[in-house]
Amino acid sequence: GSDDTRVEAADEKTTGTRTPCFVPKPTRAPRDLAAGLLAARNGDPLTLANLVSSGKVEALSDPGLDAARNGDLRTLRRLLLGEGTEGTEGWDPKLIRDRHGATALLWAAGAGHLACVRLLCEESRPGHTPVDPADPASHQTGRRAYVGRTALHWAARNGHLGVVRYLVEEKNVDVDHRTGEGTAAFSWAVW
Repeated sequence: GSDDTRVEAADEKTTGTRTPCFVPKPTRAPRDLAAGLLAARNGDPLTLANLVSSGKVEALSDPGLDAARNGDLRTLRRLLLGEGTEGTEGWDPKLIRDRHGATALLWAAGAGHLACVRLLCEESRPGHTPVDPADPASHQTGRRAYVGRTALHWAARNGHLGVVRYLVEEKNVDVDHRTGEGTAAFSWAVW
């Protein structure tokens, strides 16, 4: 199926030939995702790394997204400001997205990392502007189910009141903003 990975395995009946076969990807159960979110929320990189290495939680392809999910403020700051890390000159939190269209801001808000959210919304490298969580360009893209989700949606969904307050009271994020499916952050808070 589309969730399988193609590998070549030795054919036991012939010598030296390899036959394509399909091996199912590891199943990701909701409890694994919940454990991953809890590990990220609690700043537990070892548990999160174990879940990622076992295939139970998806690895993020970008170090900035990963730092935001883990609450790794030091790494996120280095990437954001291009400080002391070769090859980070082009890292832009407004452009880098995961395969579901989520940015570092959405990952940090969803995991409840207020310090990372503040960093992304208040600091930037020279010649750039910080991420504006009220700007539609910062909202989630991708499949219809994801389109329009904001940092506020993710913080509310996961019960991160400190992040919610910051986004609403200090960054003036619209509490009535609707996703592509018509849900507001309040709907996610009570879900």
